[in-house]
Amino acid sequence: MEIEPKPYGYEEFRSILSDQVVIRFSVPSRGWRELEESKEWKDFQTLLEKYQTDGMESG
Repeated sequence: MEIEPKPYGYEEFRSILSDQVVIRFSVPSRGWRELEESKEWKDFQTLLEKYQTDGMESG
């Protein structure tokens, strides 16, 4: 796995030994502060937590 993620888009890391996928992305610090406070990010976190919880309960 590279130390620095791609500057655009996102990267997926999959393993044949697990049903988990690691997703990685990068944004400039200023952009991250704005994104982290946005409604869209909060909605995404809610959806992400739902899938993470569902995966733990079924796994």
